[in-house]
Amino acid sequence: MALVFFSLGSNIDARENIAQAVGRIKRDFAQAQFSSVFRSPAIGFEGPDFLNMVVAVNTDLTLAQLLVYAEAREQEAGRIRVARGRFDSRTLDVDILMYEDLCGLHNGVRLPSDDLTDFAHVLAPMAELAGDHQHPLLGDRFAQLWDQFSGDKSAVQRLQGDILDHD
Repeated sequence: MALVFFSLGSNIDARENIAQAVGRIKRDFAQAQFSSVFRSPAIGFEGPDFLNMVVAVNTDLTLAQLLVYAEAREQEAGRIRVARGRFDSRTLDVDILMYEDLCGLHNGVRLPSDDLTDFAHVLAPMAELAGDHQHPLLGDRFAQLWDQFSGDKSAVQRLQGDILDHD
C-alpha cells in the first residue's frame, strides 16, 4: 500500500465541487483522511476565492493509475483543460502532492510537488493533516515547513464548521 497525498482546489461552484470530490474519495478509499477546507484568494489572476484541502489515502493504485483517477474526478466536475495558462479559474483541480517518498519526475509529474513549499494554500492544509510527516527531499516535518513559511500566511483562512461534512 502506498501513502499518497493530493490536493483538491476549486473556485467555480467550489463548495459543490469539493463536496462531490470528497464524497467520491470517501467511497473509493475507505480510510481516506481529509484536512480542513481553506479559503484563499486567486493567485496570478483575477477570480473568485479558492477552496482548498489536502487528502491522504493508502492505496494499491500505481502513480499512473492515480493520475487517471485525478483526471476523472476533474472531468466529473466539468473541468475542461485549456491552454490558457497555469493560473485560471477551475471547477476542480486534483494534484498529486506525494506518492510515498518518490522524488523526481515520474509519469510527467514532479514529486514531491513544488506546491507543497511554494503555496500557503497547499502547505497549510498539509501541515494540518500531516504535520509530523517529513518532506522527502527537505527532511523537515510539514508543521516545521509551515512555521518557517515566508509567504503570506494571512491570505489562507481555515474555514470553521462542517462545510463538507467529511469527518
